[in-house]
Amino acid sequence: VTKENSGGAGAAEGSSKLIDNNYNTKFFVGGFPAGFEMQLNFPTGHVMGAYTITSGNDAPDRDPKGWQLLGSNNGTTWFVLDSRTNQAFDGRNQTRIFKTSNTTAYTRYKWYVSANNGSVDWQASEWRLIEY
Repeated sequence: VTKENSGGAGAAEGSSKLIDNNYNTKFFVGGFPAGFEMQLNFPTGHVMGAYTITSGNDAPDRDPKGWQLLGSNNGTTWFVLDSRTNQAFDGRNQTRIFKTSNTTAYTRYKWYVSANNGSVDWQASEWRLIEY
């Protein structure tokens, strides 16, 4: 992540909560930064054809609103696999699935969040990649 929870990755609301397969936890960042990114790296390439995002348990204004999903095999050259704007979650801890047309195996996936719903803070409960 380009900005971590003030308590660190292992804190109650640290970045490790974003991928812990538990919808009752969340990743929270105070002071939503410009150019906020989260990255997952794999030892071998995988074709990710979809992904899910689960909203946090409170404060809908902290939810992600605009973002891109990117793929790379070297960490330098990134390819946009999906781009979203003006997204909204209808409820708390709501999981939404987003499909892509990606057919390329990448070893690195990045979720670049460009906007939230107006809060100075940011949160999400889960980010999952789905291999096709």
